[in-house]
Amino acid sequence: MAESQGINENISAKPVAGGGETTQLFVQGAGAFAIILGVAFLILYALGHELLSTWGAFLFMCAVPVQLVVSVLWRCGYPASIAALPQPAKGAALTLMTAGGAMLAALAVFSMVGRSVAPPTPMLLHYSILSIVVTFWMILLMRGWPLNLFLRHPLWLGVGTLATCYSIAYALFCLLFDYSFLIGTHVYVQSLDPRGLLDAWSAISFFVTLGGAILILTLSDMTLVTGLIGRRQPHVVKLVATLVALLMSLVCWVVFVKGVGMDTVVYLVKVPVGFTFGVFLVDNLMQHRLFAGVGQPLRGILLTLLASVYAYLMYYVFAAAGPYLTGMALSSGAPAYTLELWLSSALLSVTFPVIVTMTAYFGFWPVRR
Repeated sequence: MAESQGINENISAKPVAGGGETTQLFVQGAGAFAIILGVAFLILYALGHELLSTWGAFLFMCAVPVQLVVSVLWRCGYPASIAALPQPAKGAALTLMTAGGAMLAALAVFSMVGRSVAPPTPMLLHYSILSIVVTFWMILLMRGWPLNLFLRHPLWLGVGTLATCYSIAYALFCLLFDYSFLIGTHVYVQSLDPRGLLDAWSAISFFVTLGGAILILTLSDMTLVTGLIGRRQPHVVKLVATLVALLMSLVCWVVFVKGVGMDTVVYLVKVPVGFTFGVFLVDNLMQHRLFAGVGQPLRGILLTLLASVYAYLMYYVFAAAGPYLTGMALSSGAPAYTLELWLSSALLSVTFPVIVTMTAYFGFWPVRR
């Protein structure tokens, strides 16, 4: 299976022909975004605040790793019978397949990691977020290596990738996450607290930052790494890229949390969550072709800067819409972090999967026929 150079596909294979096509991409992207925003807002309104913060966020997050397998690892080309369908039948079939996979993953995670404690606890939600970041690493950065060396069939590669990512996430969760700060609250469950090395908010904010760093390296087609070490063996580049991403994340986290003094939870939502959302708006909605005529790593830098602008704008768009969608005031900051927790679920748990469904599964249908 060929490796992708963009988030979903080989960007360089489809360069922008000129201003006319660029305009068309913007028009299609704007139309798709209007549909995405409408669908996401309807889902958020239907779920409400309480359901979104527990079952809604958990189930949608269980869909994200499956979506990454279907859209990136399989490139929406497996199974062949579904890939050959016309739109919108293809998009609907891929969505149903993803929903089935997500339900199986949710059942396993809820029973094994969440110990069947209902509704889903902060521990289970953080583990679900961590599993998404690990899937980012395995699929976007490692491109399925080393599993793709011996799992040749797409089905077993996909299943093996998901199982590996959830296992790695569980090991990291047990080692690093501590929830002692929740003792005495109604959401604390002692049996679910791994009592790891780090405060859970610090740990999860770092790992979400790592997800953003992985996206930056992906947008640059790894040239930020190959520019440092040269074009060595692919697996060497991937391993070095992992170290670079970890270093980038640590520097970013230290600068904002320790240097600037941002509250950890506020930082989590305003910086890495917002940026990750911005990347998929910039790259997916523009069909991985924005700045296609610009060489790397400059192209990746421009996309990163534009994604940061989108992140800033979308933070305030969703923050303004929040009270209308939930029917309640959303307060920012400690101790409840009502706004931050809702924004995190709204942006990445709900709207992110809708973006992938619209752009990858439905291929921009009906905006692009």
